[in-house]
Amino acid sequence: MFGDNRVILISDAMRATGMADGTYELGGQTVYKKGRFATLLRALEWRKPSAA
Repeated sequence: MFGDNRVILISDAMRATGMADGTYELGGQTVYKKGRFATLLRALEWRKPSAA
C-alpha cells in the first residue's frame, strides 16, 4: 500500500516531558507534573473523598 519513501511517526510523549516539576496548561487541561509522572487536575478531583 505504501512505498519505501513514506514514514509514519507516532509518539505518546507529552510536552511536559522535559519540563521542570510544576503545573502546566496542556491541551486545554491543567496538568500537574512531578518527576516522571503527569496527572490531570480532573483525575485528582475525581479521587478526592466526598465530604460526608
